[in-house]
Order: sequence, then C-alpha cells, then structure tokens
Amino acid sequence: MTTTSKSISGILAVDKIDGITSHDLVSRARRTLGMKKIGHAGTLDPFATGVMILLVGEGTKLSNYLMEGDKRYRATIVLGEKRDSGDLTGNVVEKRPCPAIDESTLLQSLETLKGSSKQLPPMYSAIKKEGVPLYKYARKGIEVERSERDIFIHEIRLLHFSSDELTIEVSCSKGTYIRTLAEDIATALGTCGYLKRLRRLENGSFSLDHTITTEELGSRETVLSKLISLDNSLAHMPSIEVKKEAVEKILNGRHLVAEWLNRYDKKEGRDNKVKIVSPDGALLSIGELYSPLSALMDLPEKSVVGKSLRVFNNL
Repeated sequence: MTTTSKSISGILAVDKIDGITSHDLVSRARRTLGMKKIGHAGTLDPFATGVMILLVGEGTKLSNYLMEGDKRYRATIVLGEKRDSGDLTGNVVEKRPCPAIDESTLLQSLETLKGSSKQLPPMYSAIKKEGVPLYKYARKGIEVERSERDIFIHEIRLLHFSSDELTIEVSCSKGTYIRTLAEDIATALGTCGYLKRLRRLENGSFSLDHTITTEELGSRETVLSKLISLDNSLAHMPSIEVKKEAVEKILNGRHLVAEWLNRYDKKEGRDNKVKIVSPDGALLSIGELYSPLSALMDLPEKSVVGKSLRVFNNL
C-alpha cells in the first residue's frame, strides 16, 4: 500500500551537517515527502552539527514536549580571543593573554559551573524581543535588554586541552546556550574565548544513534523507514492505555475517567504529564493527571482523574 503524504506523521531525527540552517532541513524534508506540515524542535546554528528533531504531520503538535528534554553537546572552545557573536562566525572584538593552565586548575574551573545557575541569553540568538529575533538587532549593532534564564549543567567532561584550546562534553538543561558557557569558561580561566565547534550528541531521548544523515533526508524511502511513531517519540513519558470504548471520547477532548483505564505504568511523569494511548498503541493525547498514577487504582470508577491537553484528531 502506498503511503500518502496526508497520512504521514511522526518524528525524524537527522544528523545535521555544518553550513546549513535548521530551516534548510525542514525544506528538504518537505520536498522529499511532498508535504508542508513539517517543523522542528529546537534549532542549531548553521556552523553546528548533530541531532536535529523534525516534526512531521501530527508530530508538530509535540514540539513543546520534545523541547523539554535535556541536551548533550561536544564543544571546542578557543581561548585568548573574543568574538561579538560568541562563535567562529563573528568579528574579533578583544584579545587577551591566555595564562598557563594545568589540568587540575581547568577541572576545578569546570566543576564550579555545574549545577543550577542563571544565564543571560546572547544577542546572537533566536529569542524574540517585541517580535524581532535578537540576532537581527545584533547585526545592526543594537543591544537590547534581556532577562536571565534558569539553567542547569548536569555534567562537564574535559576531553582535550592545549595552551589555547579545549574540548568538552556538556550535559545540560533546555535553554542553555553553549556559546555563553564557552565565554564563562574562558572568563573563569582568566581570559576570553569563543565557541569554535559544536556538535549536539543528544536532544532529549534522541541520540545520534537514532539519526539519518542529511544526505539520506533526500530519500523518501529512507525517511519513511526511519520515521519514529508519535508514541515511541515520547518514550520518556509515563503512559495510560484506555479501553477501546474510550478512544473516541478522548479524541473528542473528554476528560479522563477512572473506569476507562485499561493499564498504566506507575512511574511519575514530569509535571504529572502522561501520554494517553489506545489499545493498539496509537497516541491519542497528552494528558495531565489530577491524581498520581500510583493512586489511580484506588479511585472510584466515576472519578475524573485527568484532562486532555492535546488531542490528535487525525490519528
């Protein structure tokens, strides 16, 4: 049976090459599949490579949930030189001597950056101010006021270092700007610096092992064979399977009632979010529970236990 573009939905992980934008990947996928309803979850700068998540068809409705996950990067930082963009694409605005650094001092400096902190987003970013991306202001030499964001650095591993360059692997929360982290590391070492290379190794539950190459994105056959189902794309989220007679009710946006439950896993989800699936495993909706999963079996059958946050009427 031929798969029509209208029936295609899922998540596609692509290993982005350098020199192209995130939107370029979306455009290639649209041409390959012959459909417009394709987006992406999280961007990568043109010079950056690695895991990019494309949202196909109904997968576009999962953007917010897929962007919530942690990220892991490999980054190379040049010391002794600062650029206005914070990366290799910018203009040099400062040079400072790079002090002699031993491994022990470097490891101690990296350790201080772990944990919870606040980070000021760089001007060269896609964050919008009054509807205009910050990088457009930056290109005109205009700096606007930004608010600091809460970030969390889970781990920083030192992979390599020399007198003027180091390579690290970083596991961090969403919203962390590695170019800003690179500048912070350089400052902690008593100099300035910029991001020379960046490769995203993981985006939420997706790693490079899940990706197709940018070149393979041009093959419809490959794309369809590697398309990840909506349910499987939320493998990190607890699930509730409802009975067959409840499927239509959920698709119509009805709140979840205890008597409709077929089975569920008992691990707690972030913010009490769960995926609601049919008996055959199709994702029906994202739900928010009023009661913990562990307490559902003790509730009366008529109890309303959750609400549908996002319904997939086309499935």
